[in-house]
Amino acid sequence: MYAEVDKLSKNPSREFLAELETKVIEFSKDATNPNEHMALVVLQCQMGYQYARFSGTQKAISNYENAWSRFKAEHLSGYDMIEYCLKPLGNLYTKTGDYSLAEQTIKTYITLAEKDRNTNHKLSGWLNLAIVYHSTGNFKTAIAILEKALNTKGISKELKRQLENNLANSLIAQKEYDAAEKLLGSNENVNALLTKGQLAKTQLKVDDALKYLNSAEDILKTSTAFSARELAKLYVQKADVFILKNNADSARTNFKKALRVLLPISNSVENIEKENLYPENTFLAIFDGLATLETNSN
Repeated sequence: MYAEVDKLSKNPSREFLAELETKVIEFSKDATNPNEHMALVVLQCQMGYQYARFSGTQKAISNYENAWSRFKAEHLSGYDMIEYCLKPLGNLYTKTGDYSLAEQTIKTYITLAEKDRNTNHKLSGWLNLAIVYHSTGNFKTAIAILEKALNTKGISKELKRQLENNLANSLIAQKEYDAAEKLLGSNENVNALLTKGQLAKTQLKVDDALKYLNSAEDILKTSTAFSARELAKLYVQKADVFILKNNADSARTNFKKALRVLLPISNSVENIEKENLYPENTFLAIFDGLATLETNSN
């Protein structure tokens, strides 16, 4: 089983993942001792990670869920399930809009982190929990969690930037624009630029919003660290700004760019096959935006 983990890490592919699905069934039947069960847990965590990379969201969730269930049922230990299973699982629930399961999963690993006195995992949990509350419109709770996290001693610069950026987003949602602007300061990383774009858009400063979003797009396109989802969300944000500018053509173009990023096999909106779609809340923003444009043009 560990040999399969090594193969998957070195040469990940959808085809190999499909082969492993069959092998996991056989491995599961034969596993009898803690070492074998642990090997299965590690394999399924790696499969979850790779499925997520290939947009196989439901398969990723299923593998993470199975890994976590086995880890608990067999009373295993010695593997960082927060980092390699629960954290990505919670994030996938959030991305697919399953906020109840996301909240439940994140609270589970916050409790585990507190028990293990692992401050980094606890702070990551607070950050991700705040994202869930923000996504469900519970901005005051999100703000309270993020402020508590920021008051923790010894947090890294990178985590502090993430916490401040998410706090700024929730402050914008609460119309506390001055506080959000002060928090963002002179930061010019991608997330800060996106949030500055959101702040400018909310204040109807559409030209400033486009300036920030174009700068963020330039960084994303020259970076290897970004995901298709991040770029798609940027195009959705740009489309929303063009709607405010009453530029329907540019808005439609950016919605379609977002769609092509998430579904590179599709050439046009009209030719999308239903089976090529996968659970991803960015699709909702794209299709809602396109529908609004069509409605307004009639």
